[in-house]
Amino acid sequence: MRNLLKDLRYAQFNSAFLRRLLSHYFKENRVYRILWGPLRGARMHYDRTVNYHTILGLWELENFHFLKRLFIQAKLLHPGMVVCDLGANIGAFSLWFSRKVGDRGRVYAFEPAAPVRGMLEKNLALNHAGNVQVVAKACSDQTGKVKFYVADDPLVSSLYENWTADWKIPSREVWVEATTLDDYFHGSQPRNGPDFIKMDIEGGGVVALRGCDVCVERNRPVFLVESHFPPEDEAISALLVRHGYQAYRINNARWVQKTGKIYPDPEGVWGKLILCPPEKRDTLARVLP
Repeated sequence: MRNLLKDLRYAQFNSAFLRRLLSHYFKENRVYRILWGPLRGARMHYDRTVNYHTILGLWELENFHFLKRLFIQAKLLHPGMVVCDLGANIGAFSLWFSRKVGDRGRVYAFEPAAPVRGMLEKNLALNHAGNVQVVAKACSDQTGKVKFYVADDPLVSSLYENWTADWKIPSREVWVEATTLDDYFHGSQPRNGPDFIKMDIEGGGVVALRGCDVCVERNRPVFLVESHFPPEDEAISALLVRHGYQAYRINNARWVQKTGKIYPDPEGVWGKLILCPPEKRDTLARVLP
């Protein structure tokens, strides 16, 4: 019953009947205003790759719920911050961050897949999100050209070759530009930040988390990370151990007790996680369930 109530609260359900009904209203290449949720009032282009949860404003409500806590109660997100949105897709999180960091802040929206990046740029322009900079690169542990696997479903595209294969969704191999977060922020053209990193890159955290050690040591950012499979669990665990970070699991509202272990250990690293440096743990703990 508890899981059912949680699914209903965060709109984590699908209905073939509702999809058929909505298909009569939402049409390709039109712009719609989002009516509900954390992006209420924003405008967004619609095409067949956009799921109805997103265009209705009901996408990722659980993650947005925790981000709201970080912004309003813990002040771990606040105006003027520099945020990285890794795996920006069509821009739902980038638009939310844009509102929260304000004119003095900056959002870097990383999206290597050209088709979905076009939608991202259109949505940002529609909403006059001038504090968001689109970065047409993948985040990795190296700079230069890397292989990227583009699937028909943009939520499945990944740097990790086996990811699209596991989903049994057709994909094509393309070459894209890659950077590390360390090089992007502390390389030859240094930038301020990052203060907060959202990472949902469909298995790509396996490599991206190996390329941000300088950022973690110098900036002590808070992360919102979604791990998709054991290799990504291992990459997150390694970062936690290297830097003494703590992790809170959103899925079951518990602190990770064994940061050096991964799934299937229930106390290890898996799922949707907030990662924070130890000096920010008490601030975070005061606003968590």
